Amino acid sequence: MIVAAATVKDTAANVGRFVSRNLANGVDHLVVFTEDTGAEAEAVLDEHPAVTHVRTGGDWWPERPHDLNVRQRHNANLARLLLAPFDWAEWLVHIDGDEVALVDHDVVDALPAARVAFRMAPLEAVSRSSWPTGEPTHFKKPLERPQLVLLRALGLVEEPNNKSYFHGHVRGKVGVRLRTDHRIGLHSVKDSTGTTVKNLPTPGLALLHYDSATAEEFVRKFSTLAKSQSRAVYRHGRIPVVNAIRAIVAMDVPDDVRERTLHRLYELTTVEDFDTLNDLGLLVEVHPDQGTHVPAVAPADDLVTLEKMLDAAKTLSRESLHIDDPSGGRDVLRDVLDRTGVPAGPAAVLLS
Repeated sequence: MIVAAATVKDTAANVGRFVSRNLANGVDHLVVFTEDTGAEAEAVLDEHPAVTHVRTGGDWWPERPHDLNVRQRHNANLARLLLAPFDWAEWLVHIDGDEVALVDHDVVDALPAARVAFRMAPLEAVSRSSWPTGEPTHFKKPLERPQLVLLRALGLVEEPNNKSYFHGHVRGKVGVRLRTDHRIGLHSVKDSTGTTVKNLPTPGLALLHYDSATAEEFVRKFSTLAKSQSRAVYRHGRIPVVNAIRAIVAMDVPDDVRERTLHRLYELTTVEDFDTLNDLGLLVEVHPDQGTHVPAVAPADDLVTLEKMLDAAKTLSRESLHIDDPSGGRDVLRDVLDRTGVPAGPAAVLLS
């Protein structure tokens, strides 16, 4: 089974779409860590049988990392370790709440046994003022230099590279084989020596990224980032946008003026020339709500046990979950197993 870990703060509607789309496109189970996302969104997760929901407020963090990136990595690697005793959990992917993993199980199953990781290439939703169907249907794929040179000549990118073309990340996301002592990051996998595992995008696997597909999502996302003091996940080139939003959010102006200004910022800094990109054949049409994957079902007793293990981890230090820590969090796994009495089972390979 393929399990996805995510740290999420979003609306109930977006959380519902996140869960249903990932399950329909290759993920079998989700471990979702929420950060004060609201009772309605939390209820969506609590009620879904294919979701293990972890609230990270209250006493979840003995020492809460200020940086969102660090919290995401710690959460993902905690899931990586606590899933190890269950032989049905084979792979873990780490995704964000605005992403959908397109995972072909035939492709993953065909990977050599020695292959410890795979990469899902990014497909970023085109930023439009509005979508005719109400939902994004077309996505940008990474381009070759000649295509990027053309887009620069047309004035559609500032520089002929994919970092200029994409608003969000260009590296995609990764999956890691469980019980291999390989640590998962935001966009990379490292071994026990801290060396990054080299893995090229795996044909047949991709990741939909709804970075700023609509004005509403742009305003919601960047307003949240602007209010946060965390070094959150946004590209260096987007810092001026965040700073501009931070300024308007802090200004004492009427709500309608703030709303108009935020939408104008979207039009000026983010919205893209959909028609030209589509006419040039540079976009990929994807309808994630039409995914046909039927998720495998994890044993109910094991999911109850997993929740007990996660609860037992609350008061434990997470320092060893750092992606470069030599121990790889094995002390956390040992302590959780001792506290809960859960047998190590297949996870014994990590503790030897």
